Amino acid sequence: MTTANSTSSTASTNATPSSTAGAARTMTPRERTIALVTGSIAAVFVIGLAIHAWFVKPMRAADAENLTLERALGELEQLETRIRVSYNQLAAAARRTHGDDPATASAATGKRLTELIARAGLDGSRFTRLPLGATPRQGAREIGWNVQGVGPKKQVVDLLFLLESDPSLQRIDNLTISPRGSGEFAVSFRYLTLVLVPPVPVERVALEPGGTLDGDRRALYDAILRRDLFRPYVKRPPPPPAPEPSPKPDQPPAPTGPGPETFRIVSLSQWRGESEILVRDATAGVIAEYSPGDELAGGRVVRVDYRPLPLPRNPDLVSSSRVIISIGDEYWAIERGDTLADRYRLPPELLPADLKDD
Repeated sequence: MTTANSTSSTASTNATPSSTAGAARTMTPRERTIALVTGSIAAVFVIGLAIHAWFVKPMRAADAENLTLERALGELEQLETRIRVSYNQLAAAARRTHGDDPATASAATGKRLTELIARAGLDGSRFTRLPLGATPRQGAREIGWNVQGVGPKKQVVDLLFLLESDPSLQRIDNLTISPRGSGEFAVSFRYLTLVLVPPVPVERVALEPGGTLDGDRRALYDAILRRDLFRPYVKRPPPPPAPEPSPKPDQPPAPTGPGPETFRIVSLSQWRGESEILVRDATAGVIAEYSPGDELAGGRVVRVDYRPLPLPRNPDLVSSSRVIISIGDEYWAIERGDTLADRYRLPPELLPADLKDD
């Protein structure tokens, strides 16, 4: 029994070195290469994730924040520009106000109304002026006067012109004109101005009345009297047949009277879709009305041209209207505000499209 156990123990001892040799087998070169490549790929992936987390992502966030700040800065700069422009406009308006106190401004506007009524040649005793209460507005308080009166037609039109030419900060509201007997008008309106709240610290300009009653701008208002606005509409009768042309004399008669430089075009307006040409005679002080087809400045009026074109004598300025006349086979033009002596020939490239085809 003792001998068998010894033999079995010897066999077990002899088998242990063989198992130990199998477990300690080294890797082949191919296996080492695969392991090295796999480890390198894993290391690069880990490093890439670290770079993205530590550098790329913060840089993208910084770029996005920088773009947002640039947009916000641009909006602030635009807002600053609008504020500066608005303040300049507000300051310019404040210089033409009558004061920072509603009571003072109301008294000043009432005095200005009295001056304008007297300057128009109207009887102040025939006009009533009632002060209006201060009305809150955004950034201001609106004050004014309710005015009603009666006077001759021409003097009432003079008052309208003086009100429109007044350089102070004012507005005419609810203007109503109605006819009265013996050539008079009844007129009523509200004369409004503003008191800025809060006051704008500016130095006010001298609010001298603007416009002269004998100037060209006042002459434009005579159309109110010529058109007889309160007469019922009467359709214009058809023009009479043209007379037979008389034979031309051998020698034209010598020109008499004032020259073309005394006649000035003061208006090229439209009325009911038809153009009208108002020419003022500086010598006689009267205004004559012409229409397309009439004789003017030695030719025939073709049309009133409302295209904006550079002035011939000063190309840096733009003229908004002119009258085109035909003399023989040529077309001539006279700008609004010029005299008949200032007419000039229109070159073909400046003619309206339909006249080029004629």
